[in-house]
Amino acid sequence: MYKDLSIEQYDGLLSSKSATPGGGSALAMVAAKGVALIEMAINVTLTKPCDEIAENLLKRELSTLEKCHGRFYKLADEDSAAFDCIIEAMRLPKNTPEEQKHRNSQLQKQYHKAALVPLEVMQLAELAISSRRCFDYLYDYVASDAYIGESLLKAVAENSMHNVTANTSLIKDDELKLRLEKQAQQIVNNVK
Repeated sequence: MYKDLSIEQYDGLLSSKSATPGGGSALAMVAAKGVALIEMAINVTLTKPCDEIAENLLKRELSTLEKCHGRFYKLADEDSAAFDCIIEAMRLPKNTPEEQKHRNSQLQKQYHKAALVPLEVMQLAELAISSRRCFDYLYDYVASDAYIGESLLKAVAENSMHNVTANTSLIKDDELKLRLEKQAQQIVNNVK
């Protein structure tokens, strides 16, 4: 959905008074741009003569990055959908004890789902950053683009932590909350 909009159209939605798309969606879109920069650097390099080992490594990394790229666009949409599901759960009736129990259960379920989206953004950003192992083989003229892409992905991973904790702060299951936050923190530590 969002990937089909022009940059200007997406930014118009982002700056509107609607809560979606928000920061999580924007981070996924930035991650797609970061991956695209690394893909471009690899694609340009593959047009130049290089040895078989380098070519195979570059092609493997490119394949992984292409999968990440497409998934980031889907996650931009999923982030907005997750927020919409929280709002829907908030609107559930709460007049009786049974309705309150059902509403609370649904909210907890949606907070968990909403935390999983930025966590996946973080996981994919970490995976895409691992393409760094091929940076030494990149054509010098475009290597800087790959480093910029990597920097964007690091920023996405680090800032997505805010979205994870925004949702986990509302989760009442301390074990689940701690597990999700620990996973997110480990990724932040890994990408530094």
